[in-house]
Amino acid sequence: MLMLQPRVVRFAGITLENVTHVTLSREPAREVVEWSDAGPYAVFADVPEQRTIVVLRQELVREDWGDVRPGTTGTLTIVTAPSGADGRRRRLTATAVVLSSTADVRGGSSDGRAPRAERSLRLVLVSPDGAADPVAMTDAGAEP
Repeated sequence: MLMLQPRVVRFAGITLENVTHVTLSREPAREVVEWSDAGPYAVFADVPEQRTIVVLRQELVREDWGDVRPGTTGTLTIVTAPSGADGRRRRLTATAVVLSSTADVRGGSSDGRAPRAERSLRLVLVSPDGAADPVAMTDAGAEP
């Protein structure tokens, strides 16, 4: 899932500004693949455990002292709409834990562009009971 320029991103009581995009990926945490003696191709495959990863990219327009650190747990709320339009606003809500927070500066004098600072937050979403999908998508209505 890709969310371009989400309108609102909140995590652990902090509003994250200037978020350029958010990606949501589902990755295997454990894979089971089995073969038979009949040939070289797998006869069974399953992913009994998985993790849901969210990566937020945020343009930094001032100094940042890293308020969001690995291990920080909180509610992640993202409000977005297709193509930035007002119609069909959706709200993603999930409990999340920060895996990493990195910052980088790109551009500068060698390529003629002004430097651009960006933070990348990588979070794992946590299920409330281990069986339910950690991602809750709802209609955001008229929320800004």
